Amino acid sequence: MILIILLGQTCSGKSQLAVDLAKYLGSAWIVNCDSRQVYQHLNLGTAKVKGCWQYLPKLGNTFVYQDIPHFLIDYVDPKEKYSLNQFLVDWCQLFKKQSPNLPKFVILTGGTGLFAKAISEQYQLAQIDPKYDSEYNNLKLHLTQQSLPNLHNLAKQIPSFTQLNSSDKLNPRRLVNLLLRYYATTNGWFSQRKLDYPKFSQIWQFAIQVDQTVLKARIFNRLKERLNEGLISEILNLNLDDQRLWDLGLEYRIGNLYVKGWLNETELLQKLYQENWQYARRQLTWLKKQTLIWIKNLSEILDYLNSV
Repeated sequence: MILIILLGQTCSGKSQLAVDLAKYLGSAWIVNCDSRQVYQHLNLGTAKVKGCWQYLPKLGNTFVYQDIPHFLIDYVDPKEKYSLNQFLVDWCQLFKKQSPNLPKFVILTGGTGLFAKAISEQYQLAQIDPKYDSEYNNLKLHLTQQSLPNLHNLAKQIPSFTQLNSSDKLNPRRLVNLLLRYYATTNGWFSQRKLDYPKFSQIWQFAIQVDQTVLKARIFNRLKERLNEGLISEILNLNLDDQRLWDLGLEYRIGNLYVKGWLNETELLQKLYQENWQYARRQLTWLKKQTLIWIKNLSEILDYLNSV
């Protein structure tokens, strides 16, 4: 198998480019690495491809879009938390489960760059050693009882606090998780669980290069489309509490403000646009720090693949 990782900013066209590439290659799967598209019912807010579940003779019940099988997408209850660790477990289990029917190419694409980085670098799982469960759980209970200002004061003493974006710094759950990881690491509570990663003969890592003025217009237009297609109805139908909607990302967090009457329609679109654009800029900053081949279209990807 050959692994092709395709990353890019939000609204850069990753999903369709991955499909076009898969169609050209023939024997290819697409595997999602977007931390929110794993969830069921989060469709408009995550820009999930409009596929559907089908029974395929060799693969079983599979999410299919434009005749291409997609995996690790649309299968987790939105009430459940989904982590990087779980993604890595699911990735390894996918290839074991489908071992008789593996394709020649696997295209890993999505907006969560860390998930893709973890795959390419074969991260191993860090988990709490059972002998420290009591200490860990006591600390977790203590932290969850703290006020947001107290959590903020504790977290800002940790070096990695500066890596959080502005919304994460106001999210109690994110701050608790940051503090738990820090204290568990410094106290030596973690042990490693070795994952059996699938073997690839080659790994290509691409990122889509998009003119930023063009990208801004795409983001704005797509947000208008999402709202017209029923983003607010999607949020209401989820029937989740405020904290869970916050955790599911800016579309759900900001949309919920509109539901509560704290934003009007004009303010809703403007705030969604501003937050999405800031997110896209943060994505670009992160992507530029990675070792990636920057491409603009399908033909440029094929040029690289055919060069070997």
